[in-house]
This record gives sequence, structure tokens and C-alpha cells, in this order.
Amino acid sequence: MSGQSGAGSGGRGVLENVAARVLYFHNTIDTHCLLMSALGIGALAALSAAGVVDGLDWGAMTRPAALLYAAILVAAIVLALKWCDFYPPILLAAAPVAASLPWLAGGADLILTTLAVNLTLFVVTHLALFGGPYVVIFGAWSSPVRGLWHSFFTLAPTTASFWICQLCTNVVTFAVLLRPRPDRPAGLLFLGGIACAVVVARLARPRSVLSPMFLPPTGRPIARRVLLLSVDGLSLNLMRRARTPFIDRLSREWASAPAGAVTVYRALTNPAFASMMTGAPPEVHTMRDNNLGRRIAVEGLPDYVPARIYGSIHMRHFAKPHWDVRVVPITRMGYETDEVLVQWLLDDLEDEPGLRLFVVDLSTVDMTAHAFGARTAHYTRAVEETDRRLERLFAALESRRVLADTTVILTSDHGQSCLDHSYLLNDDEKYVPLVLCGAGVRRGARLRYRPSIVDYAASIAWLLGVRYPEDVMGRVLAEAFEGAPVPGWTDDAADAAADAVAARPVAAGLGAAAPDRSEAAVTTHVPER
Repeated sequence: MSGQSGAGSGGRGVLENVAARVLYFHNTIDTHCLLMSALGIGALAALSAAGVVDGLDWGAMTRPAALLYAAILVAAIVLALKWCDFYPPILLAAAPVAASLPWLAGGADLILTTLAVNLTLFVVTHLALFGGPYVVIFGAWSSPVRGLWHSFFTLAPTTASFWICQLCTNVVTFAVLLRPRPDRPAGLLFLGGIACAVVVARLARPRSVLSPMFLPPTGRPIARRVLLLSVDGLSLNLMRRARTPFIDRLSREWASAPAGAVTVYRALTNPAFASMMTGAPPEVHTMRDNNLGRRIAVEGLPDYVPARIYGSIHMRHFAKPHWDVRVVPITRMGYETDEVLVQWLLDDLEDEPGLRLFVVDLSTVDMTAHAFGARTAHYTRAVEETDRRLERLFAALESRRVLADTTVILTSDHGQSCLDHSYLLNDDEKYVPLVLCGAGVRRGARLRYRPSIVDYAASIAWLLGVRYPEDVMGRVLAEAFEGAPVPGWTDDAADAAADAVAARPVAAGLGAAAPDRSEAAVTTHVPER
């Protein structure tokens, strides 16, 4: 199954795709700091020409040697910041950089003007390009101002974070204007401060948490289909602040992880979904953020399992070009986006019997957090409305007897922290709900450990009776499934469970699949990484 489909595939979809890419380019920190620095330097040049600001020798700055040194300096600084993922300890560079500026600039006029220009650019572009889209989507005119306020309390590698953006933009701008040299005390303080902060940030940044690998041989399909249902941006902690009677009932009656599941680093939609489809962390599949030019470098389930993915333009950006994706244009549908996705899903479950994997990303909760903040009444209401939407969806699934041969995994790609998510700085960001129900699921089962969202790919492959993705590093959530071998079982117990599974009737048309890894032991081991 290949191709890109959906309501977003026409002219409006192309426009939304381009607009989304422009927004990512602006809002992601590595490209944002370069763009804002270039605009800031242009503004300073205009102010200097008008005689408003002194202290800039544009003749000296535009000499070939000076331009070459500035280019090398900026490239080195940005690459160093990317090496440490712009992780928050880079803010430690603020003190030595600030201390060096009076000597490098020779006065306060240039320093203050540069800071004022970059601050103005941040405020204007944040209001327009971070908050503006939510005015279009939700009609929420207060969203830009709310977002600007929340940016002072958010740490993320995006324009959602005032402090990260201003530090990086000003460091790059002053590097071009002042060209600090390491053979002079002030330059050494400037560059050495950045280098030390980068090293601390690199050492402090987290890595994706992986479960001990457990991959029992796959065999006869347990489910005809699997539905991976992700409520984008649904934090386990924040969900528990809302009234979610339907999700609570599902958790009690079916299999669930009381401690939730842990997302990957960095906790962004594209890397997270790539991990859920490949069974590999971002360090392996190489999609590390939502920006331009990111591609999944390893095999994913939709490469060989008939699958369809539903969601916003994010889903098209994370997916490989030949994967089947249906995109809802959120600029047109707004609050109705998730309703459209649910209806598409129900239609395809009935009309597309050959599809075996359905991946749905419901967007309203995540968009609400970005528009208004995660710890707000708006977010809580969005969670509660999603709970009611899920209840209607499951009622439709039951009335159509879909759950008799379909396994549903209800979860999220990442949590939320204030205005954004990425760095895994707190539990609100890290942990997401996990409930499993339907075909092959043990009612009332509780996972006594905290799995990773990386584990979903292996679990889906086991349920469908297909081979595991080539670079899978997760585990099958065997404790949630009837008759599944679990880590530590003896060979006899594993054989008995396999016999019980093989005896269970399976929907017509599903043949037995040969085990992918016959040498896979039914034991727990930790992969080398």
C-alpha cells in the first residue's frame, strides 16, 4: 500500500504543507537562530546607515577575511549547539558571554541596540508565526499573547521558549558583529563560555529509555487488524487532572500500564511516530525533530504491512513518501479535525478489508496545549472532549463488531510541559497513557513496569503474526496478551502458550506467518547500544 491521500491532497493541502514547513523552519531553534540573526544584522545595518547606532565598522566587517572568519565562527557555534541538542544547560553560557561583550563591543550602545532588535524580532515573529496559526485554526485571538507569556516559562528547542531562542540568536548575532578571537582574553571568555556550556549540556541531555529486548518468535496472527490510536500531546499526569470516565473504564476493564509509557528523546511528534513504526529510538531511525530534511533511515511496519496513517500534516512529514497517509487540513477543519479522522477511520475499517494496520493521530489536545498552555482549563476541556469522542468511536467499533478481531492500542506520542515538549524535563512531558483492548488482550491485565512507546512496533508485529522490523529494539508487551510467552518462562510454558494461541480461531483470509527470528529466546536481554 503506498501513496499519499486525503482531503489535504489538493491545492489547499499543498498550501498547508508549504505553510507548515515554513513554520517549522522558523520555529525550530537551529534554523530560527540563523534566520533571526540574519534579520537582526540587516536591521542593525539599516540603523547604522541611518546614524541611529554607532560602533559598527561595516567596511571592516565586509572584507573577505572577516566574512570568512565570521562564517566559520557561526558554523562552529551552531554545530556545537546542535551537538548538545540546544539542551537547557547552554543557558550557562549567558554569564561569560555577557561579561565579555563590553570589552568586545567597546561600549554599551551596540550591545543594548542589538539586544533590543533581537527582542523585537522575537516578539513580532512569535506573535505572528507561533500564535498566529492558532488564531486561524481556533479563532483564538488571545492565543498569540498567551503564547508569548508562556514562552518565558517554557524550555524547548523551539520559539515556544523565550530564553533558549534569545540566547542562541544573540550569541550568533554577536559572533558575526564582533568576531571574537580565542587568542584575546575577551574572545576567549566569549568562546570558552559557550564551549563549556555546550559540554555540560551534552553530558546532561537524556537518551531514549528502552525496554530490555524481548522478541518471541512471531507466528499465527492473533488479530486481523491493529488500530494504534494516539491522542497527540496527551500527558498521563495532566489527563488525571481531567474527568475521563471512558478512558478510566477502559483502563480498568482491559490491559493497561498504571505508570504509563515513556516517550522518546526528543519528545516531538515526528521522532515519536517514527519510533512507534520502526521499533527504534531516534538515535537509530535518525528522525530527531520536526524540521525540514528529516527522513526515517530504517525499516518500518508500513514498509511491508498494509497500513494507513491518519492525521494532520505532521503525519505526512514523518512518513516515508510511499506510505499511505490521509491528511486533514486543520486550517479548514479546526476543532472538527478529529471528528473527520474518526469518520475516515470507521469508513475504511468497513471498506478496506485488506488493511491490517491503522494509525490515527488525534490532534486537538496537542493543538490546544500549544495555543493556550498545558496546565490550563482549555487543555483540560480538550482532554475531556476527546474522552467523549473516544467513547463514541468505541461504541461504533463495538456495534460493527470490529473489536472481535481487532486490537486497539490507545496511547500518545508525547506529553506536554507548559507550551511545548521535547527535552523530557518533567513527568508531564515524559509519560503518556497506555491502554490495550480488543482481540487477544487479557482483560484486567496490568503492566507492572513502564514500557516505552518504542515497544509498540514489536507488539504490533507479534499481534499481526508478521516479522519484526529489521532494526527493532523494543519488546513485545506480552503480559497484556492472552497466551503470550513472557520473559522468564520455561520452554515448556512457552510451548503451551504457543499451542493455546495456535488453537484460537482467526478471521478468514489470514494465513500463518513464518517466525521471523527463530533464534529469538524467550528471555530478557538488553541490546547493545
